[in-house]
Amino acid sequence: MPRISRALAAIALAFAMSGCIGATDRADFDAEVRARGGGLTSAWIAEALDLVAAEVSVSPTSEMQLLTLSINPPNRSMSATARRGDEPSFADSVVVSQGNVVAVSPIQNADRAPLDEVTFTVGEVALSDIESVGDEALREFGETDGFIDAITITLNNGEPVMAMSLSSARRTATARFEADGTFIEVLR
Repeated sequence: MPRISRALAAIALAFAMSGCIGATDRADFDAEVRARGGGLTSAWIAEALDLVAAEVSVSPTSEMQLLTLSINPPNRSMSATARRGDEPSFADSVVVSQGNVVAVSPIQNADRAPLDEVTFTVGEVALSDIESVGDEALREFGETDGFIDAITITLNNGEPVMAMSLSSARRTATARFEADGTFIEVLR
């Protein structure tokens, strides 16, 4: 019996210790996510945009017309102001967080605004290759512990412009890109 007890104790100890191998505390995990761009991936952005498109009755998603788009990679959340596909003279604000639509609000008096002049389509912006754009932003930022806090896309002189808010332990900056992902500048 003692041999069996020792064997069972050894197996139990091995299982207990295997649960500790590879364990990472939350601060280290968050630091690793930031080091990899803050959780920025085109896959979850595409999924969130599909949810927005469904809310405003637009298909395909690439043709959805946006007034603004704000993306928060660390929280995997997105806020978009989009024209309605079923009633293009109206627009709604849609918030997506962790893969779920959490709020939809109509934009008041949107039918009185020159929506054709203040919108851009999802297909015009380099969101399908956002990882490469994010990598370039972090390279240009030049901080070894830099990460992407947020991305906003708005119109500037009639053209969509992407701005990435960058942070590190000691610095902040904004990297600006043309809609196709062409680097413009880093503002410190």
